[in-house]
Amino acid sequence: MFAKSGDQFNFFLPPYVVFGRGVRSTIPQYAQRLGMRRVLLVVDPFFIETDYFAQIQNGLQKSGIATTSWSGVEPDPTDVSVDAAANTYKKADCNSVICIGGGSGMDTGKSVAIMIASGAESIREHTPPTNRSVNGMVPTICVPTTSGTGAEVNPYAIVTNTLTGRKGLAYPGWELLSAQQVAIVDPELAASMPPKLTAITGVDALCQAMECYLTYTPNPISDDLAFRSIYLTAHNLREAIYSGQDITARTNMSLAATLATMAFPNAGLSYPHHLNEVLADTFHLPHGVAVGSVLVATLEMLLAYKTERLALLATKAFDVPANGYSQLSLAEAGIREVQRLLADINFPTLSQAIGQAKVDIDALLADWTAREPQFATPIGQERARRILKRSLEF
Repeated sequence: MFAKSGDQFNFFLPPYVVFGRGVRSTIPQYAQRLGMRRVLLVVDPFFIETDYFAQIQNGLQKSGIATTSWSGVEPDPTDVSVDAAANTYKKADCNSVICIGGGSGMDTGKSVAIMIASGAESIREHTPPTNRSVNGMVPTICVPTTSGTGAEVNPYAIVTNTLTGRKGLAYPGWELLSAQQVAIVDPELAASMPPKLTAITGVDALCQAMECYLTYTPNPISDDLAFRSIYLTAHNLREAIYSGQDITARTNMSLAATLATMAFPNAGLSYPHHLNEVLADTFHLPHGVAVGSVLVATLEMLLAYKTERLALLATKAFDVPANGYSQLSLAEAGIREVQRLLADINFPTLSQAIGQAKVDIDALLADWTAREPQFATPIGQERARRILKRSLEF
């Protein structure tokens, strides 16, 4: 079923994952196992007002665990917000972190845990250009309330250094001591997402999985995880958006997000995520919109190089009938199925997302290669130009 992938590879194993409906009730159990006594709850502002949050907080307190809540999470967190959360941690004499929310909330909480463990005065010390090495994390549990970023299992925390304007990864995957210890994935928490957020986060998960499956450094484990994630998204994203209380669809999308983010730290990503930062910053786009708006053009660009894999995705993930057609025809049909999925959920094209904004592709590429110099090759530039130009045609 699968195309050939590497037979020699390294693989980051993510934290202990507790998955299923209602598993939020186990948070106190795992908190006790990790020796949590005084917990900083880093929580998205909207979620702190929900009954779910009250249940989680009461469960911890009934288990003898003191809690301090901090809900100043920013979309695309900055060093300012992370440092503020860390100061709250210190003032409350906490010894652990539980982060509850989407990618921004979990990245904030993970960054606090890194910063406290290393003794840094600011998370800026762990971002470019300093890139201070981490020294593990204080006990940390991640609880996602969306199904897309997969921040509960990935070894990253993306924070903007406001002094330099650069975003950085607070810790690399190979520093295994830096991984959060437990991820508790309860699909019922994601059922509170409105349709638009469900679409944005779901497409982020789809991009992560598809980019990972189509990289030039695949391995058998990442292939299986990414492929399953793509299949689940293809068959459940529409239902999760238009029938938000369909718990089966929600469960499958939560699983798709978790699987995708187990896969991509080990095989890498492609142009949608490589171009994300410059698109998001230039046009003020949410992360999921930035990556999803260039996905179809990326698949078209990769068609000549990844025909076999795209054909497999078409027939095995998107149910395109083989009917004796060539691999190229099947691959093309698969790309159209991705495009149809995005259209069905009213996901914006790049032109729609940026509205009347003027696009200077040369300036975008110059900004991109300044931020991502590893892509400043003639081939990289040419492929990115093709993707941006084509994305603006839809």
